[in-house]
Amino acid sequence: MPPPVPGDEERVHLESLLDSLREAGPPPRLRGTHLTAQELPPDLVDGFTLLEEIGQGGQGVVFRAQQHATGREVALKILREGPLADVRSRHRFARETEIVASLEHPGIVTLYGAGRTADGHGWVAMEIVDGKNLRDHLHGANLATRLELLEQVCEALAEAHRHGVIHLDLKPANVLVKESGQVRVVDFGLARSILQDAASLSVDALGGTPGFMAPEQVRGGITACDTRTDIHALGALLFFLLTGRAPYEDQGSVFSTLEAVASGKLCSLEQAISESSCAPSSARARLDFIAVCHKALALEPSIRYRSVSDFQADLQALRSGGIVEARQGERRYRWTVAFRRLQPVLLILVVAAGITWVAVEVALRERALADLAQTNLEQAQTNFEQAQEIAEAFLLEIDPLLANLPGSGPARERIIQRGTDYLNQLLETAPDDAQLRLKAARGFHAIALVQADIYTMSSGRLEEAFSTLQQLHSALPTAEQRMELSASEGEFAFVLEVQAHMLAVRVARDLGQDQRYRDELQSGLALFENGCPFETIDAQRAHSAVLEEWSRYLLASGDVDGGRDYLRQSRQILEGMVDRFQQNVAAVESLQRDLAVLIFHEATLAEISGDLKTAEQLLLEFHTDATDRMTSVGGMVAKRDASTAKERLSAIAATREDFATAIEWIAGARSLRMEVLKEQAEHPSAWADQISMTNRMGELHLAAGQLEQAGTWFDNFVAEAADFEAKFPDFPRASRMLGVAYYKRYELAQARSQPAEALAALNSSLEVFYRMQAAATLAEGDGAIPAALEEEKRALEQQLEDS
Repeated sequence: MPPPVPGDEERVHLESLLDSLREAGPPPRLRGTHLTAQELPPDLVDGFTLLEEIGQGGQGVVFRAQQHATGREVALKILREGPLADVRSRHRFARETEIVASLEHPGIVTLYGAGRTADGHGWVAMEIVDGKNLRDHLHGANLATRLELLEQVCEALAEAHRHGVIHLDLKPANVLVKESGQVRVVDFGLARSILQDAASLSVDALGGTPGFMAPEQVRGGITACDTRTDIHALGALLFFLLTGRAPYEDQGSVFSTLEAVASGKLCSLEQAISESSCAPSSARARLDFIAVCHKALALEPSIRYRSVSDFQADLQALRSGGIVEARQGERRYRWTVAFRRLQPVLLILVVAAGITWVAVEVALRERALADLAQTNLEQAQTNFEQAQEIAEAFLLEIDPLLANLPGSGPARERIIQRGTDYLNQLLETAPDDAQLRLKAARGFHAIALVQADIYTMSSGRLEEAFSTLQQLHSALPTAEQRMELSASEGEFAFVLEVQAHMLAVRVARDLGQDQRYRDELQSGLALFENGCPFETIDAQRAHSAVLEEWSRYLLASGDVDGGRDYLRQSRQILEGMVDRFQQNVAAVESLQRDLAVLIFHEATLAEISGDLKTAEQLLLEFHTDATDRMTSVGGMVAKRDASTAKERLSAIAATREDFATAIEWIAGARSLRMEVLKEQAEHPSAWADQISMTNRMGELHLAAGQLEQAGTWFDNFVAEAADFEAKFPDFPRASRMLGVAYYKRYELAQARSQPAEALAALNSSLEVFYRMQAAATLAEGDGAIPAALEEEKRALEQQLEDS
């Protein structure tokens, strides 16, 4: 369908805008109103010395200058006075200063200061970017380099959008590239703060560069724009990077260009991209680029990408050959790309697994023959060691690389099965070789980690993990055999044994097997009965981790004093390590995070003891630490910590019946958990954490007597829990959450005095728990739940009969 042609009103509007441009006359640099370093005193701006003019624009002139206080060179932009120095220009200049000052990002030019000269010229001092603009920088650059530059622009623009700022004048001239390849987005003179400018901008305001403007920017001015206007500019930049030109039809005049933009009259993207020497040679890849450009440059903003991150995801897919969102609706395309991506990987896995197994079999056989015949022993030993290296590489190095590869589950299981067979045969060849036994134990630990990992493409075979861990303990060198090992090997064997018990603790906790959880934890604790036998970081850290886990167990059992004592011991170990290993910066940073976690546990103890004031102070300290880590290093761990702190602070506020504060804290916690879930959608724990926050929102509204809001949140709880169970049918916690979700509906119906609805919800909850009971997935601690629900059901049925 051809794009719509502007109507009479739009044409009149465009002509009036063009008239405004014509009335402004020639550019200021042609009017005899130059502001040059030669004509101005070098000390015009207090605190700076003007060195040379480096550029001019409609607003002002940019000089290279030296800042007296720091000695650094800066780009000093001075507002023109004269015909263009009207209120709007001054407002735009002031807005640019304010907006750039509010943004801190490596991809956005840095602001150093602003003010007015003695004679009234406005000025702003910014980072000077020694480099070229995007157009000049591209000479000779290949496609990969061009896309990398655009991805940097996306990151800078995403940061601006997070602060409510839209750029509105994104074009090659406003993207500077340093010699190092780092990008700086400049000229926020047209930028609009969504929060601040909405009421102050005129509908007649026009800004931007014809050819890179969006249709709504031409038709309705700045007030018609939002973040999707910048998405359009990104699409125009992508097209420019491929073709070296703007995406709209250009008939040689400003008005014709503006009219083409307003009508959405794009040039033939298909032809231009296909003919470009920078476009990929693959026909499929060119179609991908064309689709992305079309989606970003759509006439209607609602059809474009919703956010910069969505556009950036497709940009990354263009670079890697992945599936682009712009073509997701094409089923054939989606299957073709998925198969193409997996085919070489699966082929390599099949061939490599076959080679590995043959090599292992040959080596083991040659080793056995050599032992029997005592001939050619040296060659057989060499072959055997080579086979070991190949098998260990697959088990300990290749498998982790495949963990998150779509479709690799069957291949991983095959590797694990072959690895288990290999390790058992390895032990049979030399049962008294301490080093060989240690290698085998390490291999079993790698297998158990995969089997216990319900978060990746593995199916999470928890019971099988227990069996593998038992093999690990059997494979570990005995106390006598460890005498043959070096000091570092002996320490590794000890730490591996501790890690095996702690992994079993985690698996038992996931399965809800309380007795096994306690037994494995006590076994780990017993290894430190006489203190830690090694002074290394790994051994000391393992000791602290066991004490911390035992503290958790005692607290859960109601032994607050015992829990506090073991927690204190764990913290003392970490504090001693921070002092002892100061030279190991990476280790100390990690240890300090662990110390922050112990502060959190101390808050738990204070809360249990009823000292809510101390608990709140400690939690605020933990929250501050986590928030700082989110800013400085980022990552999922910091987000989870911040979310957990918010959750507990919410609980304390709820205890005081300050439900407004409690809801505010838990809303923040849920928001962070949703961010984690977006990045870890295959992790059941991420789902469970986020859904728990949804439940808590409902509980707080219910406690506050806000039944309408509580109902909405509990409905969300049921829907999210049902999706969770459907995605992870073998994960008991998912089913349990669904049962709890229905029970929350029952509680709400009771609060609303709706017994019939309450009975229906209770029956749904019972159905879930009976299903878990039949499947033997009900945790030991939940064994009494079905009976308790039946009792509530009978009481409710009696209430209905009586009424």
